[in-house]
Amino acid sequence: MDLKITKQISIHAFDTSSLHNKYLACYGDRSFEITEATAQLIGILQHAESVEDAAIQLSRLKKNEYTAEDIKAIGVKCIDPIVKSGITPRNKIFLFKVQLIPAEVISIAAKALVVLFRPFMIAFFVTALVSMETWFYFFKTSSFRPGHIDLYTLLGVIGLYICSSLFHELGHASACRHFGVNHGGIGFALYMNFPVFYTD
Repeated sequence: MDLKITKQISIHAFDTSSLHNKYLACYGDRSFEITEATAQLIGILQHAESVEDAAIQLSRLKKNEYTAEDIKAIGVKCIDPIVKSGITPRNKIFLFKVQLIPAEVISIAAKALVVLFRPFMIAFFVTALVSMETWFYFFKTSSFRPGHIDLYTLLGVIGLYICSSLFHELGHASACRHFGVNHGGIGFALYMNFPVFYTD
């Protein structure tokens, strides 16, 4: 086990709804969800002088007996997939993709939309949404007739889909900015055979 490589892994607390603590192990341009035990072992390996030294430190931490061979076996199972991830090529999820709006432009919009992640804003919009849904279903009569779709209705639905999809992608970029993560631009792609927008 190469202890120098473990120093290139950064560990971050991962806020999830899980009952157990989770962490992110970041290596190169990839991130992996790991358990607290794996995060502890990586932290020990990063500061240990040898695998034997790591075994002693882990034994003290866990109040159990671990040998150097145990550390190596755990490393093969839990750490090797992280450090070897860059060797295995990623599967292409998009058949085709092209960036439509660069990250610099998206960053301006994302900065303005970060305010939507504040609790009072979320409460306001959820209340507004429930109110509008209630009004629509119980008090408003729609002029739309099932089975009758003209060109204007079709164009309106397509336009609404495009606008809502772009706003949805802006939500991803805004979430990145809210949590201090870099983001790329927004583009158009073919996911399998479905046309989609994406945020890098």
